[in-house]
Amino acid sequence: MSHPLAVGTRVFYRHSERSWETGVVTESEEGPKGLRYGVRAEAYEEISDGLLQFDVHRMIEGIDKAKPDDLLQLTELHVSVLLAVLRNRFEEDNIYTNIGSLIIAVNPFKWTIPEYKPERGLEYIEEGWEGTLLSGSGLRPHSWAVANKSYWDMRSKSQGNQSILISGESGAGKTEGAKIILRYLGDLCVRLLEKTNGSDEQMRSVHGVNERLQTASPILEAFGNAKTTRNDNSSRFGKFMKMQFNASGILVGMHVTPYLLEKSRVVKAGPDERLYHAFYQLVFGATGDLREKYELDDAKKYKALQAGGCLTIPKVDDSEDFQEVMKAMHVVGFSEQEIDACWRVVAACLHLSCVEFKENENGQSRVEDVAPVEKAARMLKVNAEELQKGLITKTLKSSRDVNVIPLNKMQASDTRNSLCMLVYERNFDRLIEKINSIVSKPEEEYKWIGLLDIFGFENFEKNSFEQLCINLANEKLQNHYNTYVYEKELQECKDEGIKNASEGVVVNDNKPCLDLIMGAKDSILSILDDRCKSTQKGDAKDDQKFLEIMVETFGGEQKDKGTKRNAEGQVIVKREQPPDYFEFDPRKPDEFSIHHYAGKVRYSIEGFVGKNIDLLSEQIKEVVRNSEDELIASLMPPAPAPGGRQTRVTVSGNFKKSLTELLNTIQTTKPNWVRCIRPNPQKVPDKFDTPSVLDQLTCSGVVETVKARQQGFSVRIPFEQFAHRYSICGDKSTVGEKQRCQAIVNNLGIKQTEGQVGKTLVFMKAQAH
Repeated sequence: MSHPLAVGTRVFYRHSERSWETGVVTESEEGPKGLRYGVRAEAYEEISDGLLQFDVHRMIEGIDKAKPDDLLQLTELHVSVLLAVLRNRFEEDNIYTNIGSLIIAVNPFKWTIPEYKPERGLEYIEEGWEGTLLSGSGLRPHSWAVANKSYWDMRSKSQGNQSILISGESGAGKTEGAKIILRYLGDLCVRLLEKTNGSDEQMRSVHGVNERLQTASPILEAFGNAKTTRNDNSSRFGKFMKMQFNASGILVGMHVTPYLLEKSRVVKAGPDERLYHAFYQLVFGATGDLREKYELDDAKKYKALQAGGCLTIPKVDDSEDFQEVMKAMHVVGFSEQEIDACWRVVAACLHLSCVEFKENENGQSRVEDVAPVEKAARMLKVNAEELQKGLITKTLKSSRDVNVIPLNKMQASDTRNSLCMLVYERNFDRLIEKINSIVSKPEEEYKWIGLLDIFGFENFEKNSFEQLCINLANEKLQNHYNTYVYEKELQECKDEGIKNASEGVVVNDNKPCLDLIMGAKDSILSILDDRCKSTQKGDAKDDQKFLEIMVETFGGEQKDKGTKRNAEGQVIVKREQPPDYFEFDPRKPDEFSIHHYAGKVRYSIEGFVGKNIDLLSEQIKEVVRNSEDELIASLMPPAPAPGGRQTRVTVSGNFKKSLTELLNTIQTTKPNWVRCIRPNPQKVPDKFDTPSVLDQLTCSGVVETVKARQQGFSVRIPFEQFAHRYSICGDKSTVGEKQRCQAIVNNLGIKQTEGQVGKTLVFMKAQAH
C-alpha cells in the first residue's frame, strides 16, 4: 500500500479538462473511499479538490522536465510522465520519441524544422551503416532510424524479412511517414552502390526504380485520398507495401496490397469534406481537347462535388495536381489507352451524379434529364438506352419468364450510386494491379520490408460498417502488438536474471472481442453475412433484422454491474465472454455498442446490410460488360453461369480473409511500429493539446504498453544512480555497485516480489519505489 503524500509534494494530477497537469499537494485526508487530496496547479491559480489516490501521481525530482530520446530510459514510466516527455520534446521540435521498439511521431504541421529536412537523411545513412545507428549515434530518433534498422536487419542472415507498421488517426501524418521511409530506403540503396562502385547500368536501374516507386504515390493519393475534417489529404484506404530487395541489398521493386477503399466517398461527402481528389483534379485540370473529350462542365454544376461545401482546399492547386498525376502515370508506365480509360471512369461517375429521378403516382421512377445519362454512356462506351433502362428497372429472369420490375425513386438513386461505387472501386483496384505489374518482382526471389500504412482506430459521432471494419483491423493489430511487446518485456527481465517477472502483470487480451466481431460462428460478421444471403434489398428492414438477431444472440442490455477501478482510476468491467463486449440500449433502437480495447464505440445499423453486399443488378452489370472498350468492360465481375448457383461474396468476408492473410504475413517478420499522433484538432503548428494526444495514445495501444509495464517492475534504475540516490540506506563498507544496491534493497526490507537487483539495473515495482 502506498504511503500518503505530504502537503507540499509536487505531483502530476488528473485534471477534469486538461488531462494530466503538474501541481502541489495542498491537503490530504482520509475519506470513505480512501485518501483524498487537494492540489494547486503550478501553471495557473486553480485548486482541484477531492482527488482520489489514482488521480495523483508523485513526481520524481526533475522528471517533469525530462526529454529522453527513449522513454524506456526513464527510471519510471507513467501516463503522466509519458505526456510530459512528449510535450517537452514537441516544444523543442523533437517530434520523434522512441519507446523501445516503437517510435511515436507527433505531426509538427510544419516543414521548416532543420533537423528533419530530407537531406539530413544522408547523415542517418552514414552513421547507421551496417545497422550501427541505434547503438550510440548522437542523431535524434526518426523514422529514418527505423527504416535503417529494418534494412540492415533484413540483410542479416539471422533476421530475414521485416515490417514497419504505421498507424494513427486521420491527420496524424501516416501517409507522409510512409513516403519518408520509402524515400530513405531508395537513397540508402543509391549510397550502397556508390560505396561498392556499382556500374552505371546498376545506378541507372536503381534510380529508375526509385523514380517509379515514388511517382506511384501521387497516383494512389489522387484516387484513394480525400479531404476530411481532420486531414486535407486523408488516405481512405489501407495499404501494405512490400519493398523488394535483391541479394546485394538493392531496391528492385514493390508490391502494393490495398485494404477497404471507402466506396461511399465516390458519391457523397460530409460537411467540409470532399470526394476523392481525382474528381476535382479532372474538373479543374483538364483543358482544351481533354476537357471536351470528357464533356466536362463547370465544377459548380456537379452537386456531388459541392456536397461538402468545399470545392477547393487552401494551398492546394487541383489543376497542378492533375498534371502531376498525368506525368506520374506516364513515368510509371501506363499506356495512353489505360490512362484514358481511367479518367473516363471518373468522368462517368461525375455525369451519373447529375442524374435525377422523378416518381409517378404508381411509384415508378423515370429520368428527369437524359443528357447526363448519355454523357455517362459515352464515357463508358455503352448503350445509352440500356444504361437508362438499367437505372430505373430491374429484370428478373426465370426458366420460363422475364419480368421487368420498375424501381421507385429511392431504388433508382441507390442503383445509380451503386454503379458509380462499383466502377470506381474496380478502377482503383486496376490502377494498383497495373502499378504492381510494372514495379513488382516475384516474391520468392527477394527479401522485403513490409510497410503498412493503415487507418487508425475510429470513433465518430456516427459510426457505421466502415468503422467496424477499420476498428476490427486495429483490434487484430493490437492483439499482435500486445503479444510481441509482452514477450519482449519478459525477455528483458529474463536477460537481467529477474525472477517471476510476469507475476501481477495483466495484458489486455482482446481475443474475446475479436471472436465477437469475426468468429467463425455466432459473431457479428457471420450474422451479417447470413442476413445478406437471405435478402435482395439491403434496406432498413434488413438492418433492423440484423440488429434483432445480434441482440437475441449476444444479449448485452445495459446493467448496473457496480463500479470498480484499477490503479489508474479507470472503470473495470469484467468481460470474460464475447457477449460482455456487446451492448444494446433499448432507448437507442438503431444502435449497438462494442467495447474495443481503445474504448466503447456506438455503431449505427443504417446501411450495414447494403454496404456488405453488391446490390447492383446483373442487368446493369451486363450493360457495362458490353462496353466497346475492353478495359471498361473488364471492370465488371464475370457473369454467373446460366442456371448455375451464384455465391454471394460479401465485403466483410473478403476483408476478414485479407486481414487474416496480412497478420499471417506480418507474423513471419520482425516488426517495428510507428505510432503517428496529431498534436491538436486544429492542424496548426506549435500547439500540444494534451487531452487529444492522450486519447490517441490510448487508441494506438501506447497507454496499454505503459500500463503493462506499470503492473510489473516499472522502475528500472542503473546501479550507480540507485546506489548514489539511496546511499544513506546502504552499507559503505560493501564493495561493488551491485553488492551495494543489494544491501540497500535488503536494508529497506523490499521483498523479492516488489524489487530485485538484476545484472545492470535495479528493478522495482512502483509501490515499492
